[in-house]
Amino acid sequence: MKKNIMISGAGGILGKAFISELLENDHLVFASELNDENVKKLRNFFKDHKNLYVSKCDVSSEKEIKHWFQDILSVNHIDVVINNASITSEFLRSINEIPNKFEETSLDSWNISIQTNLTGSFLIAREFGKYIQSTPEIISTRKLINLASMYALNGPDHSIYEGTTIKSFAAYSSSKAGIIGLTKWLSTYWGKNNVTVNALAPGGVYNNHETLFKDRLEKKIPLNKMASPNEIASVLLFLVSDQSNYMTGQVLYADGGYTAV
Repeated sequence: MKKNIMISGAGGILGKAFISELLENDHLVFASELNDENVKKLRNFFKDHKNLYVSKCDVSSEKEIKHWFQDILSVNHIDVVINNASITSEFLRSINEIPNKFEETSLDSWNISIQTNLTGSFLIAREFGKYIQSTPEIISTRKLINLASMYALNGPDHSIYEGTTIKSFAAYSSSKAGIIGLTKWLSTYWGKNNVTVNALAPGGVYNNHETLFKDRLEKKIPLNKMASPNEIASVLLFLVSDQSNYMTGQVLYADGGYTAV
């Protein structure tokens, strides 16, 4: 069944894989990215696809989120919303805010991570909620899917990161744990509206990581490998589909067994 789907922060490796999977299954996708440059890159990447519309939306901005919803809802209905935007260590490094140690974490670094990963997800969910309440006549199942992480409820092995350029930072795990709390709260709140709310918690997704980090992490994973983007996207497609209509308030870990250890 074709659905109209909103997805935030869609220009990264997972976002592109998600969009590809959704387009291949004939869904209409409304994606957003942080700035005009990223919007242009995402449009160029999918230039041959007609069922994708890309907009600028900084999810740390309440105003921009409201405008994004208003633009879409002025001409379309929405079936599924995917909270995918997230601050990574690569982004923090680009703005010189990646902490070397927890004790050196700046308040700005903490705030920007929480504002994007958790508060942004809340704001998008809130706007979706306003739409849900304004359209009680829609009886088909609507869906909110939040992106959590294998580090949401499990601490990392910090030795994996030693001597590498990749950093683990506390605000990421904290915000993703908050995502799970938000997911469970909304699932019981919107159940009466025939809205499902679930979280997808990916494990490590391979993105040309340095060999030392990759080898160390894979030794911690029962399946002995990092995920490909498509392996995570296939789980997302299940959550989007009607096959998951009786699931709500759940966290699906696609982590190769990392959290089972």
